[in-house]
Amino acid sequence: MSQQTPITAQKREGTGTRFSRRLRAEGRIPGILYGHGEEPVNISLDTTEFRSALRHGAHALLSLALDGNNQSVVIKDLQYDHLGIEIFHVDFARVSADERVTTSVPIHVKGTPDNLKGGVLEQPLHEIDVECPASNLVEHIVVNIKELSLGDSITVGDLVLPEGAKALADADTIVIHVVKAAGESDETAVVEGAAAEPEVIRREKETEESED
Repeated sequence: MSQQTPITAQKREGTGTRFSRRLRAEGRIPGILYGHGEEPVNISLDTTEFRSALRHGAHALLSLALDGNNQSVVIKDLQYDHLGIEIFHVDFARVSADERVTTSVPIHVKGTPDNLKGGVLEQPLHEIDVECPASNLVEHIVVNIKELSLGDSITVGDLVLPEGAKALADADTIVIHVVKAAGESDETAVVEGAAAEPEVIRREKETEESED
């Protein structure tokens, strides 16, 4: 079973844009907890603590402490401001360890190709939707690109997934490949996308703030 990242939440009574703006000014993020046939609960989270949790297990199973009780949860939705910086709202869903859940997991690139002569490295897919037991959720999937050269590719079917996990994309979908560099001579190697890892937490497209 994967280690659960801990988060502490408090119940909140207020809702609406004005209340949420005041809450964020106080260093807290509004959110909601739902699922398993229980009533939804409006909550708030410490911004610093939650951002730390995002860096260390946003796509894994989380432990949410509320009113003295710890509940296993997963993040179902994150809403950001139009710059993709400030977190406006977070949705949590209750889960059990043996429950199968669907989530989007980032793909992290590891290593540097030994030979990219005349080629350019492209990564069309930076995250992948997977279905797996909640206890086996992982923060990211690692892809080693050290052995790649011109004409090589890594597809969804080549990914090493957590035990019991199933990728929801077609197995032939290209994750990373090396294509001929336009305008480059055979003596020139161009590398794109290998220097920086993709972000752990994907940025949501701009949405209007929603409250429960």
